[in-house]
Amino acid sequence: MRVFSVLLLSVALTQVFAVQALAQAPQVHERPLRAHLAFLADDLLEGRGTGQRGGALAVRYLETQAALIGLTPMNQGSFRQAVHIVGSKTLSDSSLQFELGGTRMTPALGAEIVFGTASGNSNLAFDAPLVFVGYGIRAPEERWDDYKGVDLKGKLLLMMVNDPPATVQEPQRFGAQALTYYGRWTYKFEEAARQGAAGVLLIHTTASATYGWNVPQTSFSHERFALAGSGNALEGWWQEDSARALLKAAGHDLDALRASAESRDFGPVDLNIKIHVSLHSAIRQVEQFNVIGMVAGTDTELKKQAVIYSAHWDHVGKARSPNAEGDDIFNGAWDNASGTAGLIEMARAFK
Repeated sequence: MRVFSVLLLSVALTQVFAVQALAQAPQVHERPLRAHLAFLADDLLEGRGTGQRGGALAVRYLETQAALIGLTPMNQGSFRQAVHIVGSKTLSDSSLQFELGGTRMTPALGAEIVFGTASGNSNLAFDAPLVFVGYGIRAPEERWDDYKGVDLKGKLLLMMVNDPPATVQEPQRFGAQALTYYGRWTYKFEEAARQGAAGVLLIHTTASATYGWNVPQTSFSHERFALAGSGNALEGWWQEDSARALLKAAGHDLDALRASAESRDFGPVDLNIKIHVSLHSAIRQVEQFNVIGMVAGTDTELKKQAVIYSAHWDHVGKARSPNAEGDDIFNGAWDNASGTAGLIEMARAFK
């Protein structure tokens, strides 16, 4: 869950800049960037954790900068927009058991599989059949539907991350080498919820996710956030080697499943595996804030439109497990104090 600072610019404003000489274009300067970055990533802000004291300090700083620059508040005179979210942290006594042919297998939490809930429920226990749904994508503009109208309510969906790869016949399919929104894990979770599924597991590979197993492993070891009332009962990632071994024990070949999912003809595959879910979580309700300011344009008609620039101000914050530097503050200089500092300086330049 990301909480944003947002700069709204009228379309007219950007078009004016496009036809001005480069010498007259707004200039972004290094010294203010460094100053904002140094403050936002300082230990004083304790990693700008969502729902933590450091996050509240970051919001207050962004408000003061918006006012100093002279941006227009967007919400009845306030730069703040309230966002109601649910924080959840999976407890260590949680487990997923896979039942196949009378045998139960339990991947190790953390090392092989990570999962949590976005439902807001602290205790969940249910059984569900496991169904492979390819890339889990419904994209009419690409003439792609991995679901084919199959009723998946109450089932646990297993899917690949990223987009179906381009082919020689369709070199621009799903943006070629670009990662489209359909390929992101956020979309996969959202689509599973729209399907009424009991939950979703993503098969992790470093190539398809574009990051190592340590990223979901770290993410799910901390508190995670979702918009209140919008998430799945179970959301998680499954390490590829572990998934491959368990699927093989059930008579399935992961590479063959992946290959079948790269065709438009693909349809959901019932894996004849039942999952027993025992999920215990620490839950809390949190109110956070987007910070939104606007620079108005001048054209009578075009000023009704807007260009949105955004950056998320939050990071991990303080956590019990030490970071690479050996302390408990995850400062988040590049994720995303750098982007937030850039947004502040862009706003000043445009204003």
